[in-house]
Amino acid sequence: MPFEQLSDNAHAIVTEIRNIIEKNQSKGDEKPGTGWEYSNPELSVEISRLEEELNKDDFKVLETHVLHLFNNGRIHNITSHAVLIPLNGSSSFGPDEPLRESHYTRQTRTIYGENIDIITVALKEK
Repeated sequence: MPFEQLSDNAHAIVTEIRNIIEKNQSKGDEKPGTGWEYSNPELSVEISRLEEELNKDDFKVLETHVLHLFNNGRIHNITSHAVLIPLNGSSSFGPDEPLRESHYTRQTRTIYGENIDIITVALKEK
């Protein structure tokens, strides 16, 4: 399965993204009752670096979002290829399916958890 584990470079970038949102929680688009997308120039640089790192595989990154979800969230997967990378909080797809360090999915899924931060990456095959 692709993206089962992050490369060392990708892991370092994800750590930097986590540090950025912990010190500067700049909110972008907010959806009342659902959560928001983090947005600031420093974060945009790291997102670009992550996309470049993930583009090295058999997929092309179409878009990446760093989200905060208040209580659960539906991750729409319009490309049928997505990578979900949990950042903060405890999140899962259900009682028996926690999110891994890097979770590849081909489905639209509901993520369960309260006050979670997550990176969503939409992909398409090269």
